[in-house]
Amino acid sequence: MASACISRTPLLDRYQQIVGYEIYMQPIPGMLRLPDLTGALSILGEIDTTPLLDTTLILILAGKGQCPVPDALPPHSTLSFVLDSRVDAIAQPSGLLSALHSHGYGVLNLNGHRKDAANLPPSQAPSYVKLDVEDLSVEALHQELQRLREPHRQIIASGVESRQAFQNTFDIGFDIFQGSYFTHPETLAEQNIHASFTHILTLLNQLRQNAEIVEIEQVLKSDAATSYKLLQYVNSAGFSFNQKISSFRQAVTLLGYQKLYRWLTLLLVNVSKEAGAPPALLKTAVIRARLAECIGQRLPPDCYLDGDNLFIVGLFSLLDTLFDMPMARVLETVSLPPNLEAALLTREGGYGEVLKVVEAAEWPNTDELSARVLQLGLTPAQFNQCHIDAISWLEHFRL
Repeated sequence: MASACISRTPLLDRYQQIVGYEIYMQPIPGMLRLPDLTGALSILGEIDTTPLLDTTLILILAGKGQCPVPDALPPHSTLSFVLDSRVDAIAQPSGLLSALHSHGYGVLNLNGHRKDAANLPPSQAPSYVKLDVEDLSVEALHQELQRLREPHRQIIASGVESRQAFQNTFDIGFDIFQGSYFTHPETLAEQNIHASFTHILTLLNQLRQNAEIVEIEQVLKSDAATSYKLLQYVNSAGFSFNQKISSFRQAVTLLGYQKLYRWLTLLLVNVSKEAGAPPALLKTAVIRARLAECIGQRLPPDCYLDGDNLFIVGLFSLLDTLFDMPMARVLETVSLPPNLEAALLTREGGYGEVLKVVEAAEWPNTDELSARVLQLGLTPAQFNQCHIDAISWLEHFRL
């Protein structure tokens, strides 16, 4: 039975696209330390990770402990084991690093051992080296990168907390980037809603208020981009209607208000991409939506929460950052029930409790995640499957 909940931080390439995640094991209350590598693999072995490993680089952070060559997960070029910084990676059982390499796994060397990484034989050399850049000068970053650079090795800049830090590490030549700058940027100042969002927000409000189809049709006719995407969507292979849908009224009738509302919320994220929002932030919003919805499906019967509302709360929880304005201002532009507004503003109520879990899953070191998961009535294994499913679901959503 799983003894820890999975949290994640994204890994980004030089185009700021997510190429993978570092996975952390957050112990349940009562556990004094992280599971060791064997324990971490056992936890992952309880859930289906196949779709994720097919597309995504995964780094697994496990605690102190020795282990044999892992067999709980299939060898995969995108799977790399991260040995805890308190353990000398080179002092692991004889031949472990060589065996991991020979079995098709990658190995990551943590910041605490970066001096050793440059002097290892090829059979033990790490595939990745992660360097904490937060407190290093530009000159020191240059020196470290030159010393660690080897053919077929990728250097990860960890602790990228600002635009300037990203620019510095990018210019110097780091390969992969990790840090709160990409998914939790500061909300700067109150701005006006971008013009590309206004029609979508109007439609969302009309659907919430159960407006007549003729009113929704009028808004669609005034927004060529949204109406084109709607007709393209309903005529896609996923619906397989017998005839081509060519009118807005027909599209709205066939979809129904609920499906149309959900589609528009996702369209809002896509429009944010066109408006220049960071790709990692958009993907984080979609993962939040799907994870919240998935959690809702596993809540005890006496704790029922509507799945569509959970999806909306998760997705909308980053609108303040996407719109670059306080959440209170955002909620003035979109009509939501009071319980969803309370969840988004103050994390109150049942929807707020789920949102707290979804947010805690994005931080590497938090004591809250496992405790909050248990408070919701879920087991760690149930939550972990939800989390992996949400990340995998994102791969099918083009962003």
